[in-house]
Amino acid sequence: MIVIGIDQSLSNTGISVIKRGEKPLYFSIITGKMRGVERLDYITKQMIEIISGVCKDNVGEDIVVCREDYAYGAKGDVFNLGELGGCIDLTLYNRVNTNSSSKIKYYCIPPNSWKLLVLGSGQVKKDTQYLLTVYDKTGEKFDNDNIADSYMIALAIEKMLIGKRDDMSLKCKFGMLSSSIRKKNKITEKNISSIDSEKFEILVKETLKEYLIFES
Repeated sequence: MIVIGIDQSLSNTGISVIKRGEKPLYFSIITGKMRGVERLDYITKQMIEIISGVCKDNVGEDIVVCREDYAYGAKGDVFNLGELGGCIDLTLYNRVNTNSSSKIKYYCIPPNSWKLLVLGSGQVKKDTQYLLTVYDKTGEKFDNDNIADSYMIALAIEKMLIGKRDDMSLKCKFGMLSSSIRKKNKITEKNISSIDSEKFEILVKETLKEYLIFES
């Protein structure tokens, strides 16, 4: 299975490609002074070129793509970021459906979820210590926080799909379930340890269905 993580950004989109047994690949899409539709077009075209190359080099492999979902309540260029997310979704959907050789599953994962899964806390901020925290948790060194985020997004969805649960911390298990499923089942960090493995796997599958945008 090939896992591609996307941390979309208006100025520097990070993309990571994970294949077990091989060194991860990292890409950065830098837009410079571009604005408006020119910027959106450039990011989506570059992204599709990268993903198409991965598919071409790994024919027959299952491809999983996951981008970061929106940080609801965030401030800043939220509308432009929303446009970018929509462009990525639509471009990837159209490309996959006109190219039968690309068989993928495409997910969006909330920021708090992947941070809990990989970093052990949903409140980790991008401060001067951020990349040191990433290195401590993943063993990977980065000098670009967007690429670091894309790598952790890929790690998070990989854990949800094929990760071992036995040695997983309670915080990670808590982060593996969506907020709506936690609320529906009245799950907290304190009582999640009481959920048996069979029930937990059912809830993880429900979460994955919730995060799934489309599959080909």
